[in-house]
Amino acid sequence: MPTENNNPIVSICCTVYNHEKFLEDTFNGFLSQEVDFPIEIVINEDCSSDGSAEIIRKYEQLYPHIVKPVYQSVNQYSLGKKPLTQLVLPRARGKYIAICEGDDYWTDPKKLQIQVAEMEKRPECQMSFHPAQKLNQQTGELFTISRHYTKNKIIDAKNIIKADGGYCPTASLLFRKKIIDNLPDLVYDAPVGDYFLQVLGSIAGGALYIDRVMSVYRTETGIGWKDRLDNLDRKKIFVDNYITSIEKLNEYLEFVFCDSFMYLKSKIYLRYAIQFLKGRRIDDFRSNIEKSYALSQLKTIELSLLYHLRYFPGFLMLVCRIKNYFLKN
Repeated sequence: MPTENNNPIVSICCTVYNHEKFLEDTFNGFLSQEVDFPIEIVINEDCSSDGSAEIIRKYEQLYPHIVKPVYQSVNQYSLGKKPLTQLVLPRARGKYIAICEGDDYWTDPKKLQIQVAEMEKRPECQMSFHPAQKLNQQTGELFTISRHYTKNKIIDAKNIIKADGGYCPTASLLFRKKIIDNLPDLVYDAPVGDYFLQVLGSIAGGALYIDRVMSVYRTETGIGWKDRLDNLDRKKIFVDNYITSIEKLNEYLEFVFCDSFMYLKSKIYLRYAIQFLKGRRIDDFRSNIEKSYALSQLKTIELSLLYHLRYFPGFLMLVCRIKNYFLKN
């Protein structure tokens, strides 16, 4: 059990909104950590409509020296605030920052001890991460994700940029606080904050990959940010904002990684083009396909097919239905 100290080595940063069903697992993962250094748990409770606040208050009373919550009276996300980057990270005091959303959880009691020890060996490295298990909350399906290698390894920033946030599970991330203390303004405007943290954390000395599964990422909970993109109009706004933020990040990094960012934008346009096609938003489908094709350095078979057949949406929707049928059977 972590002990009391006014100078935590690790600040665990957690965002909570309607996570009542999951918070016991999340807190158990935090409080079971076997560490020889002090920690703090900084939580933003974003005016949930369920019993999340009551669960947090219980743990705050049990561990007042560790659990440091903020209870919002108005949902800050709905006001345009970014709970992680604007409300939680600025309150963190530790030398290192660990991130875990309120519906994910840690499964290895040595997670923090291992990550901090490995980071201390590599002072040039600003962030570390590890594989995780992905849990479908609806079906119970559980499988390992982000196991890129079978040994610890420094990952080049280009890999992080191209992966669109999917390379590093959020609940696996550990940063040096100096990265958080020097974030550019563009991060606070970005629609997906943890991806931008990953990129900025990997620029100087790469990202340290630790080959040990130590957390669980839940999906299909109905409350994540992806679940909130529940209609195509919102998705269109999201894509526009996301691309704008990526272009600002590319400029901030003085275009050193321009090719990687072009690859990323092409991938984003392609992904959402397919979603627009399935939703019969044909003009948006064509627009995104054309943008993806213009940016892509490596024309994949899928992208080339969609580009050349973009004026035959009926045929393409049939192909999508056939593909989905065989994936399910």
